Amino acid sequence: MLYISEILILIHFLTSSHMIEFKSKKIEEEYRKAPLALKMLASEADDLMVRSFGQNLFITRILGKVGIKESGVHQEYLAFDARDQYWDNGWKRLFSNEEAAMIEDHFNRRYFRIDKYKTCIHHGGTALHFHFQLPHLMVDLRDQDYQQ
Repeated sequence: MLYISEILILIHFLTSSHMIEFKSKKIEEEYRKAPLALKMLASEADDLMVRSFGQNLFITRILGKVGIKESGVHQEYLAFDARDQYWDNGWKRLFSNEEAAMIEDHFNRRYFRIDKYKTCIHHGGTALHFHFQLPHLMVDLRDQDYQQ
């Protein structure tokens, strides 16, 4: 059974006209196979970024591994990473510190978690990026028949 808020998110997802960008064709294909709940979260992130800052969501990771200490959330189709910082003859950013904090705050308030995790964190590694992870309550929305 879907709740009204879930139906509204689904309608937004199905009618969104923004263009999510991908680091590679492989990641775009992973996105096509992702469960609906993950796509809905990405669509909402794209909408907020376009509306507020004029930047499309640029997904850099869905299933790929980046290190030995992996939690497994990416491999379970529960998370994706999105670009903030990139190299172009020097490090450049898509979002200021204040804008990144606003994005984090929006998702962590909207999808408050009762576990120790946040729905959105902005952090570094090789480059600053956003890590979006499905909140506990949205895990049940994952498609049962998505392809891995």
